[in-house]
Amino acid sequence: MCYDSIYKKIAVYDGAEYNITVGNLNLSNASIGIELWGTDDCKIVNNIVLNNWYGIYLHSSSNNTLQDNTVNSNGYYGIYMSSSCNNTLTNNAFIDDGLFVVDSYRNTVENNTVNGKPLAYLEDTSNLTIQNAGQAILVNCTNITVESLNLSNTSIGIELCETDDCKIANNIVLNNLHGIYLHSSSNNTLQSNTADSNDCDGIYMVASDNNTLTNNTISNNWADAGIRMGSSSNNTLQSNIVSNNCHGIQLGDSSGNMLANNVVSNNWYGISLWSSNNNMLQSNNASCNDDDGILMYGDSCNNTLQSNVVNSNNDDGIDLSVSTNNMLQNNTAKSNNRSGINIASSSNNVLMENTASYNWCGIYLHSSSGSNMLQNNNVSYNDHGICIFYSSDNNTLQSNTASSNSNHGIFLYESNNNTLYHNNLIGNTQNAYDRGTNTWDSGSEGNYYSDYTGTDPDGDGIGEESYPILGGTSIDRFPLMQPWTPPLLQNGDLNGDNEITPADAAIVLAFAAGGSASCDAATLAAADVSGDNRVTSLDALMILHTAAGAIEL
Repeated sequence: MCYDSIYKKIAVYDGAEYNITVGNLNLSNASIGIELWGTDDCKIVNNIVLNNWYGIYLHSSSNNTLQDNTVNSNGYYGIYMSSSCNNTLTNNAFIDDGLFVVDSYRNTVENNTVNGKPLAYLEDTSNLTIQNAGQAILVNCTNITVESLNLSNTSIGIELCETDDCKIANNIVLNNLHGIYLHSSSNNTLQSNTADSNDCDGIYMVASDNNTLTNNTISNNWADAGIRMGSSSNNTLQSNIVSNNCHGIQLGDSSGNMLANNVVSNNWYGISLWSSNNNMLQSNNASCNDDDGILMYGDSCNNTLQSNVVNSNNDDGIDLSVSTNNMLQNNTAKSNNRSGINIASSSNNVLMENTASYNWCGIYLHSSSGSNMLQNNNVSYNDHGICIFYSSDNNTLQSNTASSNSNHGIFLYESNNNTLYHNNLIGNTQNAYDRGTNTWDSGSEGNYYSDYTGTDPDGDGIGEESYPILGGTSIDRFPLMQPWTPPLLQNGDLNGDNEITPADAAIVLAFAAGGSASCDAATLAAADVSGDNRVTSLDALMILHTAAGAIEL
């Protein structure tokens, strides 16, 4: 029931006794100073709880009184309450410490201080503003404003538990375990806060949806992440500056989130997604990180990465590992130590209109990465332009430009059944190299090679002689005499047959279902007949009316 050890100084388990008083003790240098587990109706009074991992720990314990205790410099939490209700905490002094509550309700928390300031604890409260606090905890609250506070050297600067529609703005949370923590909390706004030098996370959200984080500065949170989300959906992270953390922004098992215009630099990892689906990463700058700029792994699917800049990272610019059905479009990956874009054990992804330069490899597919589409990418001034290695089969490379790479333009090794056509290979030391069995033309047109010396006696733009691919027996049967340029599509004519028909409307509907990111710039221009810079069902409807002669485009 009660004992003294290096692990726990005082512990009471499973209702062994009631009405126990633990008082006037000095409890230090253990894992837990005082622990109540499944225990009710006890008093913990006038103790000094110092330098433990947990000062006072309550789990599934109710109707206890914690009063007049000094809780000082415990490693994780001063007082930790889990699944514990109807307890009373009064006149406790937290020094370099604080309170943490999870799944705990109807507790009375009054007249406590954190580093000499009031502990602001609100439960079932609405329409208030918190001022002059050493720590702020909101449980089942709505429409609370926490603004312009300086919260440092406590367990969690600001905690929201099952709390909605609150504003957290212009606070400084410094040197805590976690800066700001949200659990099961929705529709809150976190704006213009500074979270610096916290031991774990700057901002941590668990099971929290539809929150907005804008213009926050998150730095030097080295144990975990600047911003970390777990099982959280439909949040917006926009225009935050996240630097010098372990993970800059980390999503785990989180879906439907928007990350836009964030600057994520000088972290270990810039932005990382684990087992996270249907997220949009747009116009972020994830550069100068110690490992990857953007990392997606653990079966992260159906995400869109669009118009991000991932330069000068110590590993890859963008790294996909065991992730499928993602769209990477119009990203810039320059001067990364390894690959601009790395695709490992990942299939059915689309890489479109990306620029990868001055990397070891511009775009690198390997380790059974199959059935990916690479289209309209520009890879230049790398050691290798595009590499397809190690059982990466059934990929399509179309309309890419690989130029001025110091080794290979396109390099295939131990990979088969890939199809390559309409690619431009210009000024590489070796334009093409293939150690597998692959197809280097569409059946009527192949690729352009700057070192091709064949002739075109009939002037059809196709070389009379085939182009042998170094490394094996592959050939391009229909090498192009000039660099490939896509044909200009008539407005509304998506299939290029010089007519506007219901078939074109069907193509537009398919693009609309996938979002505008599913088509390249030329196709977007032809499909967007309404002129709103999007491809929607309205465009398909207008094409149908045009095909029927009802309107003119």
